[in-house]
Amino acid sequence: MRLLFIILWMSCAVTIVTAQSVVIRGMVVDVSEQSIPNVTVQILNSEKATVTSDDGRFTLISDVSLPKLVFSHVNYATYILHTKDSKLKELRVVLRLKEQQLSEVVVESNHKEEQLLSVPAAVTVLTADKINQMQIWNVNDLSGIVPNFQYADLGVGYQQQVAIRGISIFSETPATATYVDGVAALDVSATGLQMMDIERIEVLRGPQGTLYGRNAMGGVISIKTKKSNNNLHRGFAEVSLGNQGLQRYGLGLQTPLLPEKLSMSVSGQYQKLHGFYTNDLAEATVFDRYTKERISLKGTPEDGVRMGDNESYYGNLSFRYVSSPKLAFTWNNIFQYEHSIGASAYYTAAATNEIAIQKPRRFMVNDLGSHRRTFFGSSLNTSYYHSRYTLTSTTAFQRILQAYHHIDQDLLPDNAVFGSSYRRKLGDPFPQTVFSQEVRIQSDGDNRLNWTTGLYLFSQHFDKQYAAVYKDLALMFGMQPGTQISKTDFFNSGVAVYAQADYALVEKLKVVAGIRIDYEKRIADVGRYYLHEDQSRAYDVNDTTMKSNFGAISPKAVLQYEFGTNQQAYASYTRGFRAGGNNLFSGGKYVSYEPEFSNNLEVGYKSMFLDNRLRFSTALFYIHWVNMQLDMNPEPGYWIIDNVGNVNSRGVEAEISAVPFRGMQIDASFGWNNARYGDFYYLGKNIKGNRAILAPETTSMIGIQQSFSFKKDWHFAARGEWRRMGNHYFDLINSIKQDAYNLFNLRASVHYKKVELSLWSQNIGNITYLTFAMPGYFKHSIVNRPRTIGLTFRKTL
Repeated sequence: MRLLFIILWMSCAVTIVTAQSVVIRGMVVDVSEQSIPNVTVQILNSEKATVTSDDGRFTLISDVSLPKLVFSHVNYATYILHTKDSKLKELRVVLRLKEQQLSEVVVESNHKEEQLLSVPAAVTVLTADKINQMQIWNVNDLSGIVPNFQYADLGVGYQQQVAIRGISIFSETPATATYVDGVAALDVSATGLQMMDIERIEVLRGPQGTLYGRNAMGGVISIKTKKSNNNLHRGFAEVSLGNQGLQRYGLGLQTPLLPEKLSMSVSGQYQKLHGFYTNDLAEATVFDRYTKERISLKGTPEDGVRMGDNESYYGNLSFRYVSSPKLAFTWNNIFQYEHSIGASAYYTAAATNEIAIQKPRRFMVNDLGSHRRTFFGSSLNTSYYHSRYTLTSTTAFQRILQAYHHIDQDLLPDNAVFGSSYRRKLGDPFPQTVFSQEVRIQSDGDNRLNWTTGLYLFSQHFDKQYAAVYKDLALMFGMQPGTQISKTDFFNSGVAVYAQADYALVEKLKVVAGIRIDYEKRIADVGRYYLHEDQSRAYDVNDTTMKSNFGAISPKAVLQYEFGTNQQAYASYTRGFRAGGNNLFSGGKYVSYEPEFSNNLEVGYKSMFLDNRLRFSTALFYIHWVNMQLDMNPEPGYWIIDNVGNVNSRGVEAEISAVPFRGMQIDASFGWNNARYGDFYYLGKNIKGNRAILAPETTSMIGIQQSFSFKKDWHFAARGEWRRMGNHYFDLINSIKQDAYNLFNLRASVHYKKVELSLWSQNIGNITYLTFAMPGYFKHSIVNRPRTIGLTFRKTL
């Protein structure tokens, strides 16, 4: 805390002189000089915002002498204006329709609002319009859109493996950090939230350790939900229906409660979707459970017993209180509950990848499993706006309950073993609790020297107990019948301090430097025992406490050159790290494993041309990933994580958005990635030169949308989209390969005033491909969901 007080004192010391407030007045018109009402006008990085009156006029008071203003409207392209004259009297801003020009994009990748084209890093941004047009309902839908991004679906939405530029994971600690409204998910069980009422998705590619810290080795996925505005009422109702039993209902409302003071945002969603797996043993097996719930599908297109039905509930409630122009509070709460009966897909898969492709979506399961998760997250964000700096505090709490029951683990026609979560009885959930606190101070305005400094603290408690119930057939595998409980109780905590600054050497040349210091402490209480019918225990691994400490330094250096208002080039070095940890049920040298690190060199270029009708960005990168953590079986009876080797990843990325003709918009992306393992052994074989898992050679996307108006208030839009994922592997020895495949999506929509009706299809060619595979152990190959067709109705207020 002493360091935090020093930072605060220094920040206040350099801001004694308060800048004089500036009154900004203006008028917003279209190209025909007609005034535009209800345009939101916001000063970046402040609470100052207003809406234009019926005659298009607005007034704002700014504490920054030369503020940046953002003008946004549902029908017009977003425009960002950097005021150049501190003595200006009145602005005249001209907006163009979205069908005529690309919107300028605001991002928060550096923990402050700024123009996308001014950020010296590879960032893919999807605005609310794009999220709707591309039908992005979950993180999986980003595959193919974001260059060199791969999502491996493990059968449950909150158990996935995300890879960026070939950087992936072999454990439950993410290598790509996920943030929702500025709060990090420390464990994969805190990810996979529904995409409902989203303002923006930002995907930062490459290590982001300086500002984001742990587990941002591959990059960062930052999701920002829509929040209320003290001056506007906004709401929506949405219904989607489709094949495979799809039902998706959503509602949302943002409204002021006390004018200029208190506002509320609330949204909710219910989704139900049939599973796409069929059980070949359905008619031959008398199941231990769910006899009454068993669904007979004879005579239907999904003949058999369907597996993988999922139902979820999502809610987001936030309040924003502006006590003064300088002080604001946002209290945000997110809830999600999801469950499935007969959804053994999380642990059960096809025995080989060949079987998965030859007999897609068919399993042999003799114990129908279930899973459920309850997620609750609450955060309080406090922002204080001084004339020279902004002080931000984010306090967050997360509670996650994760449960599995009767998961068929043996991949055999006969029932040998099933798994369940456990606390007091089989099926009880694993509880996880996370507290975090971040305090950040940033300079305001666009000065020659701009800086950010902050402190981050977290505490995580995860009580995870898993039961393997061995039946008589387990004797064939040398296991004793009975219930074996593996218990692990984690206590993790950490602290980090960071600082970053950019300085203009000359008018167009800027240098950025940053550093972060992280320290973590990990404690794990572990044990394993057989639980007898009388509740007595027979330990084969005695209760043991394991402790380990880790530290990391994450520097950053960037050289940036701005050719003009909308054109820049940069060269950067960044470093990321993923936390180490403790191994369970091991001894000697296997007790703990060290953090991973990645060093990234990147050269990039960004520009906006042709009167904001063409936006282009590209990046070349090289990543050296060292101390790679790998799930291994070094000795009989030991499954551990160890640091084994390194990966070298190099590639190129490009993104283009264009409006070549009125009403037509084209989006395209391309990524090429050559990620290969270094000189180390795995399963007795030197795998030097093998391709890294989940690292497609290429990723590509082209989306073309044409819209036009007919009659008054009627609009029509049609979109076609092609995505391609190149060859990639799922194992280190490169024996499980997924060949390149192409996906086609279509969408057509009709708009009348504030009503939209759209017909859409995902994977219209019904292509089958592997989404995840793991050799041996208890999981192998899972394939994708088949073609989906649906209808969406949406009404906005």
